Amino acid sequence: MSGLKEKYMVTGDVRPDDMPRIETKEQAEAFIEAQVELAKKQIGDGNVLLALSGGVDSSVVAALLIKAVGQQLICIHVNHGLMRKGESEQVIEVFREQLKANLIYVDAVDRFLDKLKGVDDPETKRKIIGAQFIEVFDEEATRLADVKFLGQGTIYPDIL
Repeated sequence: MSGLKEKYMVTGDVRPDDMPRIETKEQAEAFIEAQVELAKKQIGDGNVLLALSGGVDSSVVAALLIKAVGQQLICIHVNHGLMRKGESEQVIEVFREQLKANLIYVDAVDRFLDKLKGVDDPETKRKIIGAQFIEVFDEEATRLADVKFLGQGTIYPDIL
């Protein structure tokens, strides 16, 4: 599998045209192995901070980083009260209990709902939610020492 793994060793932000599409279990395993190896090399003995929403993007990044650096990954999960029923409990069960992640759970339901009370405009709601999330995440992050990296679980178009 070594030769296949090298095809997935990409350090840039854009998938190269010559990178094979993942269509088999072997290719998926090679991709995971390559990404874990890249993360280990980049992170070394540093700590990584990641906002873990429980969505696909942040969950995949968290799982890869747990495999790569274990307890050096610090995940922050903010319960803002706007998720599906039981979603925060599922994040805690999967990441803290099953994967043994270093997970900080923040119950900010009242804080978010108080800020949204009486707001009808969807765009205004979106801005309030975004601002509150940044504030809560920043408050938690400033309590941590020795964090050298910020993990990001999003798709590339979100960055643009």
